[in-house]
Amino acid sequence: MAVSAAGAPAGAPITDFRTQSYPFATTSRFQQGGFSDPQVTRRASHGRRMTWGILAALGAVLFAASVVVLMRVIDRSMHG
Repeated sequence: MAVSAAGAPAGAPITDFRTQSYPFATTSRFQQGGFSDPQVTRRASHGRRMTWGILAALGAVLFAASVVVLMRVIDRSMHG
């Protein structure tokens, strides 16, 4: 009789339901989709990061300018 490290007797072995209910789960194609290796992840190129940074800066400037224009229009309409 097997005894676990804690001193309690070992129970019955746990059956693997995946192979019976989900036979596709054992295929390498299925397992590959759920596995991500941090070393395999792709980093964006320097040019792509620079492009997105420039676009974000332009968007921020356009947003700020539109807020200023909107506030001036509202101020003029309030003061007459």
